[in-house]
Amino acid sequence: MNFRIFLRVGVCVCAGLMLASTAQSAVTLPFGDTFLNGTLDFQYASSGAARIEPVLYVDSNENFGPGALATVYVPPGNVNAGTGLEFDYSFSGEGSSTLEVVYTVTNHTGLAWTGLRFFADVSGDTFDTLLEIPKVNSGVPAAGDPDNWGVDDFFSGDLFFTDILTNANLDGTDHCGGLACEAEGALQWNLATLNNAQTWMITVLLSDNGEINSNLSLQFELADAFGTALSPLETLSISGQAAVVPLPGGLILLLSVLPALGFARRKSWLARL
Repeated sequence: MNFRIFLRVGVCVCAGLMLASTAQSAVTLPFGDTFLNGTLDFQYASSGAARIEPVLYVDSNENFGPGALATVYVPPGNVNAGTGLEFDYSFSGEGSSTLEVVYTVTNHTGLAWTGLRFFADVSGDTFDTLLEIPKVNSGVPAAGDPDNWGVDDFFSGDLFFTDILTNANLDGTDHCGGLACEAEGALQWNLATLNNAQTWMITVLLSDNGEINSNLSLQFELADAFGTALSPLETLSISGQAAVVPLPGGLILLLSVLPALGFARRKSWLARL
């Protein structure tokens, strides 16, 4: 059993049991911040449950020698020794119709880092009787919008392990064909250059009232086991915006002196390669 599915067994089964007593229409985190790495299991509307999983792809970089470092999970709140990049996240809006999750990647290398890609992968609850009908909404691209997207069936497809972890590129295709499936959908952002002391901030919205913050977004419509959309309609909208912001000057100075002062790292989490 692979690690990803094993984690989902431990969480989503419980989520399915809790849904029977959930009446409100809101996005909630019934188990809190369980994994402490930016992966969040959440409930939405009155019947839905899903997971968002972040992935950062670090391409080969001439400043750090040849060869790609492939797709990595950078431990939150720490500077990864192999990349010089710091990953962190925060979330707000729990209990409302829109959960906002902000992922940040900060460059502490002293040099420019090139070829970054970030993926927000969302998969529905695979241990209930409900399916999802995926839909793609796209308008005129704007700055900060996702660069690509992909949709597939969680069990029969290969969106996560092939498109994201191996190819590091989504294919812009709905492999469920607009039909109900155990849907998994992802958005992708590409960044050509992240200069030293800059932060790449990706703000993802998970909403059960249709709120979005980008012209390219995904939507899951909950359906019964026969593929018929629930009535009244229950949906999850997935959207996101990315921007590069500079670190405040005082923070740059603080980060430069922390090692000399012997501060311990705030947290230490397992990185997943």
